[in-house]
Amino acid sequence: MKNIVSISLVACIAALSACASNTPYQTSTPYNNAYAQHGSFGTVESIQWVGNDRPSSGAGAVVGGIIGAIVGNQVGGGTGRAVATVAGGIGGAVIGNNVEKNRQDNYYQINIRMDDGGYQVVHQADIGNLRSGDRIRIADGHAYRN
Repeated sequence: MKNIVSISLVACIAALSACASNTPYQTSTPYNNAYAQHGSFGTVESIQWVGNDRPSSGAGAVVGGIIGAIVGNQVGGGTGRAVATVAGGIGGAVIGNNVEKNRQDNYYQINIRMDDGGYQVVHQADIGNLRSGDRIRIADGHAYRN
């Protein structure tokens, strides 16, 4: 029985960890692909934070609660086991919900007036020390201070 519980626990942890992602937000495709390949120059007109305030779907809480209850059920015996199961379920649900919320995509939208008169928008997870009015270089779909 403990082997089945252990296998279920590993499967649930794998499913929950699949919800997390450390990959940066994909940048927008430049209007002209030559910009991304060779780099080009311009001036930052504005920078906006684009937060994604969607409510969580609840899937993280459900999976976290199941995992927490399974782990809690492995502790103690009798009444202590029941209390640990409930506490593990609640704690796992809270953690799972937070993992799901933190996975939502948030990024900066950088509006750039190019030296050739064109206009380009780049999306980045981090802007470093970029500010409006800065001269920048765009390479590989990212804006860098020039």
